[in-house]
Amino acid sequence: MGHVTILESKPNGLWSTRFPVEYKERFQEDPPGNLLELVKAWKDLSRVEFNTLTQKEVFYPVKETSPPPVQAIPSPKKDVPVLTQIPFPVQNSSQRKDFKIPQGKTLPLGEKVVVYITYIHSIGCFCVQLEDSPIDEIVDGLAQIDQEPVPSESDLTKGKFVAAMYSTDGSWSRAEILSESPENSVITVLYVDFGNDEKCKSCNTRWLSEKLSTYPVQAIYCTLYGIQPLQGEEDWSKDLQTKFGNIVEEEALVAVTQSYTDDGICEVDLYLKNDRGISINQKLIELGLVRPLEEIVIEDSISEAESDIEPEPLKLPEENEWDVYISFINQSSNSVVLRLVGENYSEKLDEFDNELEKSYQSCTAECSVEVDGLYIALVDELYHRVRVLSIIDDPTIECYFLDHGDTERVNKDQLKTLDPAVNKLLPYQAIEVSLYGLEEIATNPTTVDKLLDLALAKTCVAEIISSHFDSTSYWIAVIWYINSVEVGSYNAET
Repeated sequence: MGHVTILESKPNGLWSTRFPVEYKERFQEDPPGNLLELVKAWKDLSRVEFNTLTQKEVFYPVKETSPPPVQAIPSPKKDVPVLTQIPFPVQNSSQRKDFKIPQGKTLPLGEKVVVYITYIHSIGCFCVQLEDSPIDEIVDGLAQIDQEPVPSESDLTKGKFVAAMYSTDGSWSRAEILSESPENSVITVLYVDFGNDEKCKSCNTRWLSEKLSTYPVQAIYCTLYGIQPLQGEEDWSKDLQTKFGNIVEEEALVAVTQSYTDDGICEVDLYLKNDRGISINQKLIELGLVRPLEEIVIEDSISEAESDIEPEPLKLPEENEWDVYISFINQSSNSVVLRLVGENYSEKLDEFDNELEKSYQSCTAECSVEVDGLYIALVDELYHRVRVLSIIDDPTIECYFLDHGDTERVNKDQLKTLDPAVNKLLPYQAIEVSLYGLEEIATNPTTVDKLLDLALAKTCVAEIISSHFDSTSYWIAVIWYINSVEVGSYNAET
């Protein structure tokens, strides 16, 4: 009956993925393997609803009165809107709550991150959410939004942010108004956390609370990298979109951003999280549904320019044991970033940092910041080489630290142009590795906390157990030791 006490404290529902975590935190013991089945069996004490978008179950406590309507996440399917009105009267708001929703992040360049697709416009434009997105908290915050006053129609103008009721299932989601003004009491809205748009009655909108407005936009716009429509076709076919949807539907995906379009859309290689042998991009090519994008090289100027900027790849040791320093733990992709320790690695990095400082101090030219550009960043009196991932606003810049593997926002004034000759002095030192045997680390807060405590900012010994090549990566099975104590078995992917 322990699960009943958990649900009693969750009147707005509890996601199925959170149930085992709540159980362990409450009772200080591992939950039974059939916990969710046990909960479902107590139909007089618990109620379960299935969310069509996230493909997760939500559990609610059963009350003596009728349970509240399910506040589900909007479905990605664009059914024909049924512009129904909410079944109880509300008064127009006399006070406008004009809160702005901040822009969200782009996917980091070259990093592996776990995502879920929320809406597919086409192969050339689809939306994803990060696995660690705060969408659950946003949905919980919208649970009672229908009790709030309705905005006046004169306030419902283009660019305003509201909560809007989705026509298919009556759920609420954060939205941006696309219409100039209501027409016949109907506006067009974009659901900013999912990427789909539809028409909505103005009476089915509410002002957002200040707290709900603090969460950035959760929908991230992407396109598949390196492919184009078949010969003779100008656009992506509906059959292709259907097959793509069937592959990615209900699946956790690993996205690797290779570049950005001029509009800031992430060009990604997509992999099924449980099958990283071949990218979805390549699968579509092999199925004959798309063709690879032809690389146009004008007098080799592009490749020559890249070779003039980028250093040589990092050469890995041939020995079976490596000394490594754990610089970053990426919970969103269940991975760890490490640096090699030794005369040819960490010691050279120390020397290289001195070169970065000299270059930074001698650079007097005004720095023009561009996405994917290479720069020297001065952070906490230390010098780092970084790649710009996105320009959030002026002056906030999101950067990837090439020798440490983490992503951080810096001020534009902290950046100076990286001299290509300096950059080529040392290979990039950050090596991202995926956790062997701990693939679901991000779903277990206890494991994450333990790993952070044991490994982060520590020097370890990585013992190489086995290695092999596959079609996309070089995999290395290792065991890590700290002070001769085994930390765990891992699978390094480079």
